[in-house]
Amino acid sequence: MCLYTSTALASTYSFEQAQSKLLTSSKRLQSSALLSQASQLQADAVQGLHRPNVSLNVRALSYHQTADVSTQPLINTLNQQISGSIDEHIQQLNAQGLDPALSELMSSSAQSLLSRANDRLPNELHLDAKDTTVKPSIAVTLPIYTGGAISSLQQIAQLNAKRHLLSEQEQQQLEKLNLIGKYFGTQLSQSLQSTTGYQFQAMQLHVDHAHQLEQAGFISRGQRMQFEVARNHADRLHHSAALTHQQNIFEIRTLLQDPTISQLTTPLFINTNEQPNYDALLEKLTSNSPITQKLSTDVRIAQNQVTLQEASKKPKVFALGEVALDDQDWFVGVAANYTLYSGMDRNAQIKASRLQADAANLVALQTTQDMTSSLHRAYLDIQNTQNTHRLLTDNRIAALENLRIQRLSFQEGFGTVAEVVDAETRVHQIQSDIATNAYHYIMALATVLHHTGELDRFGEYLYRADTTMIVTE
Repeated sequence: MCLYTSTALASTYSFEQAQSKLLTSSKRLQSSALLSQASQLQADAVQGLHRPNVSLNVRALSYHQTADVSTQPLINTLNQQISGSIDEHIQQLNAQGLDPALSELMSSSAQSLLSRANDRLPNELHLDAKDTTVKPSIAVTLPIYTGGAISSLQQIAQLNAKRHLLSEQEQQQLEKLNLIGKYFGTQLSQSLQSTTGYQFQAMQLHVDHAHQLEQAGFISRGQRMQFEVARNHADRLHHSAALTHQQNIFEIRTLLQDPTISQLTTPLFINTNEQPNYDALLEKLTSNSPITQKLSTDVRIAQNQVTLQEASKKPKVFALGEVALDDQDWFVGVAANYTLYSGMDRNAQIKASRLQADAANLVALQTTQDMTSSLHRAYLDIQNTQNTHRLLTDNRIAALENLRIQRLSFQEGFGTVAEVVDAETRVHQIQSDIATNAYHYIMALATVLHHTGELDRFGEYLYRADTTMIVTE
């Protein structure tokens, strides 16, 4: 059995590694991809609605049929035909010299026989038929005119497939944006944990020095306790920062589904010369953003729903035909259908679909306005954080110079420990401000890229010539 310590299991992640891990492990992305595939299959399924519908029909029938048929019309017809035939033959015999008396006898005898035969025939026939039959056939129907229903259904299906694809892209963008916030938020919390830890150590030195001064009689007990209050405040801040960093590590582990993550290796950064063109950003907002494209698709879907509802008030025309497989029976024809009355209020449905189309258009306009406002705010934040970084960099240089002077003064006996500690604390506080400002820059940059549909390019900003890495000392 091998035992592994937590250190042996610990793993580190660069931002690129974290992003790659997220894209392969996110359940939301997997679900979104499946929905997109399903929607495309549904769109493909309805593309053949305008084609003939061929079906095999088999009818198994068992029937019992009765009927009473009068035979009198048939008897009358037969009597007329037989009487006429007898008369015709007797006339032929008469022409050949038959004795008239014999001719009369033959005619009366024939009529007598015919009369007796008629008496034997029934006046009515009762028919009783029973049978069981199986009749296979092939039927074909072809839509000729549906009032635009088929084309609308096909268009709606295609737009739904496009919408789900855009939703998948949007979900990827949101997952990446969430990762950026958590990844670099963790880096910021680590920087703040380090800074507050140093501030606590510095205040502890102040307290130790204050005890010495109190014992020497240079300060009172109350003055010494003021240092302890400040030390306790620094301790509380450090403890809070440590808990925040611990929570951030937990969240990044959960997000990436890797409980062994112990350190993130890509530091905070800022691009000092990044100056995006706002007009170009606005153009990309409307053309590249999955959100705006999805909203535009929603409007088109709603418009096609109006056409689909209007088709319910138009006639339908179909070509149809059927051929029997067990005999020569067949038929072809054209059928038309027009609904005169329906329990469903079609006018209300049309009006409702038009209102939904108007609502979709308003939502698209409002969302675009909100995104434009957010884009402009992020655009200004980029400029503000860049300017703040330049000022903080200058302040850090001044703070480092002040620290150098305070250390020299202390070494030569002109300065105090408190002055050196304060100078060091100021340097680390500025470093903390630089890290916080860099985090704000990263989130502003990510917001701009997200709104313009270019968040995939975020990694490029890590390696540009103007990239300044913010490394916690």
